[in-house]
Amino acid sequence: MILLPEGRALAGMIFQQQPFNVSAPVVPGNSVGGGSLVLLDRFDASSGTLDSVEVGISGRLTLNASLPSNFIDLGPGGVIPGPYSYSFQIEQSLQGFTFLSQPTLSLSGSGVIGPEAFVATYDYSYSFIFDATSDLTGFAPVTTSDTFLASRGTATAIPPIGAVGDRGDFSALVPGVPLPIIPVLELDTILFDGYNGSGGPPSGLVSSVGSVALTYHFTDPVTTLSEPAALFAMLFGLMAFCFARRGFDTASQRLQ
Repeated sequence: MILLPEGRALAGMIFQQQPFNVSAPVVPGNSVGGGSLVLLDRFDASSGTLDSVEVGISGRLTLNASLPSNFIDLGPGGVIPGPYSYSFQIEQSLQGFTFLSQPTLSLSGSGVIGPEAFVATYDYSYSFIFDATSDLTGFAPVTTSDTFLASRGTATAIPPIGAVGDRGDFSALVPGVPLPIIPVLELDTILFDGYNGSGGPPSGLVSSVGSVALTYHFTDPVTTLSEPAALFAMLFGLMAFCFARRGFDTASQRLQ
């Protein structure tokens, strides 16, 4: 076998993206979740050598809840609103990937709270790359970007610091085998410190809408030519050179 310059390996790229839409009801004191199945194609190993996998997960998380009043019975004097504290903790459990620290959004506050809507939005973006380095270390660092707004209380976010995995998690010897990625929300709602339940439980919905994107960077298999084909290609190139040289000599003679 003879390897010609034209047979060198070439770089390739495959990009795919799928949306997800997850929602879960607000239930105090319980962990509830919702899921959305996202199917992405694994890399077909027959296409070449997988050099790296870029992963991007982005979306908006929205909490829209109604906080109840807390009435204190004064007997003949009637009732007055009483203060209490509340806490929401939303965990983004993205089951298609394993993170060294699970991304979490916490919101908390206290005071005299009447029937009032609580609205919070959290825009997030996580990106990481699996390559030869992640194969050795076992995880890839995560680049994060997030902003959040809350109508009341204090909001804090804990982004993931690393994604566990390597390139082999995305390869398939048989084409057409999907890679399931299921983004799941887990919500804990807590009312405490003086809340007597007179106003009933909170209600509402937490949701996350976004997309998961994968980019496969790979190297095409090296193309080789058999010896007869290589000799034919060399003879063809030599003939082309001779014709070009002959034309050049003829043009030179005419100019003289």
